Amino acid sequence: MSGALQSLVVMLDRAGPSFCYYDPPRADGGEPAPAEPMSAAVFERVLASAQRDDLALQLIAGAEGVPAEIAELLGDYPAVCYTPAAALLEQPPADGAPRTPFEQIPVFESSAPELCDELPLGRYNIAVLRVAREDLGALPETWRRLAERVHRVVVVLRGIDRWDDDALAEHERVLAAIGDVLAPAYAEGADAEISLVTDRMALDGPRHCNAGVEHITVAPDGTLHICPGFAADGKPPIGEVGGAPRIPNPELLALERAPICSLCDAYHCRRCVYLNQRATLEVNTPPSQLCRASHREREASRQLIDRLHARGALRGLRPIEPIGYDDPLELLLDGGARKRPA
Repeated sequence: MSGALQSLVVMLDRAGPSFCYYDPPRADGGEPAPAEPMSAAVFERVLASAQRDDLALQLIAGAEGVPAEIAELLGDYPAVCYTPAAALLEQPPADGAPRTPFEQIPVFESSAPELCDELPLGRYNIAVLRVAREDLGALPETWRRLAERVHRVVVVLRGIDRWDDDALAEHERVLAAIGDVLAPAYAEGADAEISLVTDRMALDGPRHCNAGVEHITVAPDGTLHICPGFAADGKPPIGEVGGAPRIPNPELLALERAPICSLCDAYHCRRCVYLNQRATLEVNTPPSQLCRASHREREASRQLIDRLHARGALRGLRPIEPIGYDDPLELLLDGGARKRPA
C-alpha cells in the first residue's frame, strides 16, 4: 500500500465500541455482538505493512482495551489508540502514568456521563464523546465535565442522518449554550476545545476524514475496508493487509467528485463517506441533516469569533463570512444565485 495513504486504522476487535458515526455490530436480538479480536499473527502483518509503507497506526481497542501482546508487538511505533473509557478507568496505573507508550484517546458515550468524572486529571489530552439524540440537551453539561479533564473534546452526533427538525433545532440551542460558555472563557485566556464549535474557527480549508484516500481500515481478520463502518456493517472487503486496496470507483472518494461538498466551507465537517453511503447510497453525497447541522456549527463559530472580536480578544482569528443558506445543496438547486462563501 502506498500513494496518498498516511495511516492504517486497525480494528483490534470487530465488536469493539465505535469512535465515529458508525455503531458497533449487534447480534440477533439487538445485543452487542460477541468479541472478535485480532490475533497477534494478523497484527504482526499489519505492523510489517505499516513499517514497509511508513504508515502511522490508528488503533481501535475492544471493550477490554489493548491486549498486552499487541502492545508489546507495537513497541514504540507511532500510534494512537481509541479506547473505551470504561476500559481505561477499570485498572488505572498506580503511578498515574499511561500504561502504554502510545497515546490513548478515551471514548465516552453520552448515556454514561458519570464516567467523565472518573477520568484522571491531566492524563489525556483528547477525548471522544458520542452523543445520542436523547442526550443532546445534556451535551453542554457533559462537555463541561470532560473539559475539566482534557483539553479537546471531539463530539460525534450519533444517528444524525435520522434526525428530524426538532432534533436540529435542539442542536442549535445547544450550540448557543456552548458559545455562551466559551465567549467569556476565551476572552479570559482559556483554550478548551469542542469540535462542534472551535474547530471551524481556526480552519481555512477542509479537515475531512478522507477514508479510503488518506487511511484504510484493517479488520481483525486482516481484510481491508474503506473505514471501520463498512467493516462493522459487513460490507465486502477491498483487499488483504499487505496488498493494495481495490476500491471500486475510487475517484468518488475525492472532494472534487463531491459536487455538494465542493461548494461548502463548513470545513470542520468530516464528510463521512460511510454516513453518506448509509443515508443516500452514494459515498459522495451527504445527508441533508449532516449539512444542516454542520452549517449551524459554522454559524456558532462565526458568532463566537464576532463576540470575541467585540471584546478585543483573539483578533488573530479570521472572521467567518455570513451566508444565506444552511445546506449547500441550495447552491446547486438555484443555479448559484445565493451568495457563496468567499
